Amino acid sequence: LSEFTYDRLVAVVSISSDKKITEMIGEIAQVADHFVITSHRVMGRAAKSLRIAAEVEKHSKTHEVVGDVRAAVTRAIELAGEEGMVIVVGSVFLVGEAREIWHEPSNPFSHLEY
Repeated sequence: LSEFTYDRLVAVVSISSDKKITEMIGEIAQVADHFVITSHRVMGRAAKSLRIAAEVEKHSKTHEVVGDVRAAVTRAIELAGEEGMVIVVGSVFLVGEAREIWHEPSNPFSHLEY
């Protein structure tokens, strides 16, 4: 991240329930200005959004919960604005879902640099 210039870093986050949520959020909170919490859809393994939100609150970071990955990424892009940056982190399942969106023929984010 240190190689990039940005005004605001927005993190789209979903974490599988069997992972170390407290530790992961602690690391992400060191760099993120705002969290958009969502749930990946792989085999019901996603941690509850409210559980993740509770960890985010411990770090005094702003956050919101957005139900699906597409809507969460869209919201994060809106929040980041022209000078901000979005990261998709937490679960490889989440990253996979977000990546699918970027590679769709009708990619709603095709105008963005990544």
